[in-house]
Amino acid sequence: MLEIKELGKKYPKATNSALKKISFTIEQGEFVAVLGLSGAGKSTLIRCINRLVDPTSGDIIWNGVSILSYRGESLRKYRSSIGMIFQSFNLIERMSTITNVLVGFLGAIPLWRGLFFQFSKEEKRQALHALERVGLREFADRRVSKLSGGQRQRVAIARSLVQKPKIILGDEPVASLDPNTSTQVMSLLREINEQDQITMMINLHDVKLAKEFATRIIGIANGEVVFDGKPDELTQEDLENIY
Repeated sequence: MLEIKELGKKYPKATNSALKKISFTIEQGEFVAVLGLSGAGKSTLIRCINRLVDPTSGDIIWNGVSILSYRGESLRKYRSSIGMIFQSFNLIERMSTITNVLVGFLGAIPLWRGLFFQFSKEEKRQALHALERVGLREFADRRVSKLSGGQRQRVAIARSLVQKPKIILGDEPVASLDPNTSTQVMSLLREINEQDQITMMINLHDVKLAKEFATRIIGIANGEVVFDGKPDELTQEDLENIY
């Protein structure tokens, strides 16, 4: 369970706070879409949860423990339990598809193995299985630079899967994809959510995708939660408050 308690974040030299005392709880297995304009605070929220940035105030509780207390090895272990999917894919273009998936193991293996990209047969087997799940098994040896945008995002999802994450965070993962490919990627995420009971928290601009695939929608405007409910509860007035 993920608890966000009175979370605030103000960046140095910024006039306004990016987050203003945001609070909500996400149960294991939920599929949450976070809606909001660019600059609303969606990305800052994700970055606080995965500890890429530290909040100015408030707390983040993961399974009963404040993640803000994590340092060193405990922080590394926490991050390895989180899958991350980015708009820009964050893949190593010159390397093969399977190598990019194997990168998902770096947080769980000894540093020396990670530095030299030394992976075990079992890790390679798991990487191939993850690629099979996202429909890219036959592209294992192909350079990522040769893949389409939708294929690259599926590689990123496979990379997350080998981490055996408790939660997958997505920061606008379909924003750079065409509508058909966006639907395919969201459908894949929903399938993983249902089959593996992995919690999903995905930042989106597209209201249609949020209503089609999420089980819950959180709307953020100017760093504050202005809607939190089921997709069929989202009204035109709520959308006006969000956007």
